[in-house]
Amino acid sequence: MSLAYTNFDLLADPLSETIYRIRVIGSPAGQAQATCALTPELEAIAAEVAAGLKAERMDGDQAKRWGSALYAALFCGEVETCLRRSLDAAQREGRNLRIRLNLTDAPALASLPWELVYSPTLERHLALSNRTPIVRYLALGEAEPRLAVEPPLHLLCVLADPSDLTPRLDVEREWRTLQEAVAAPVKAGALKVERLSAPTLAGLRSALRRDNVHLLHFVGHGWFDAAGDRAGLVLEDEAGQAALVDAETLGVLLEGHRSLHLVFLNACEGARSDDRSAFQGTAQHLVRIGVPIVIAMQAAIGNERALALAQEFYRALTDGYPVEAAVT
Repeated sequence: MSLAYTNFDLLADPLSETIYRIRVIGSPAGQAQATCALTPELEAIAAEVAAGLKAERMDGDQAKRWGSALYAALFCGEVETCLRRSLDAAQREGRNLRIRLNLTDAPALASLPWELVYSPTLERHLALSNRTPIVRYLALGEAEPRLAVEPPLHLLCVLADPSDLTPRLDVEREWRTLQEAVAAPVKAGALKVERLSAPTLAGLRSALRRDNVHLLHFVGHGWFDAAGDRAGLVLEDEAGQAALVDAETLGVLLEGHRSLHLVFLNACEGARSDDRSAFQGTAQHLVRIGVPIVIAMQAAIGNERALALAQEFYRALTDGYPVEAAVT
């Protein structure tokens, strides 16, 4: 399925500690701006969503209420008008609208679950439709990379389950599920799937030296240390126990691997940051050093949901969907 996109770019500028100017800096309907307030209600939504995901007790009506509040804060006044006109313009051109949130200068806003935004008028969560995917965009001052790759795509899977960490992860099940999801393109020769035999830093370094890797899929634990301004992933050492690898070290390893187009972090806190820096989290740091696309989670989610997302993502990707549509 071929899906063409045009961008709807939103930029947030802080006017005070809690007031932000939201500007549409590029869209099919031109530019617009409005004011957004970081209210206690919005901050409470972030906490409630994280708690609901952890307890696996979110329901559709609750998600719509949260999403409606987020929509009203971000798409208000002229910005909402511009959005509606852009949707109409994109439809006339036979295209879809990619909503890109640039929150680089507004890290406090970045911690909110904007992917939940729900439009009461359109009666849908924007991020659940491939007509209106929502992506987070970090302004780096560099040209956007070309991502076309001659098949076969090379997918490297790193599944880390240190023996001294709990809860233990069912990495073997995830590996089987992932193989089943991509069996057809593998058989057709469009995709090559490799599992890193030793999920260690040395093992990953060696695998990246041996071959061009286009997609890197990590399954394991993530960590975030707000006090120390550090974040990273948990790999294994030679004895199979936990080895904390910070984002900076990962960045040094991946920065020179020019063929790498996407990193999928199936790890809690892989995209977590705080209100001091938009680049503090693991996913954000990898984007900053040049990885074009990183898929990660801000909060912990249940293993069943994480497994379903990975399975459907790779199925859609190998069916020819763009990354943002595959995520929806």
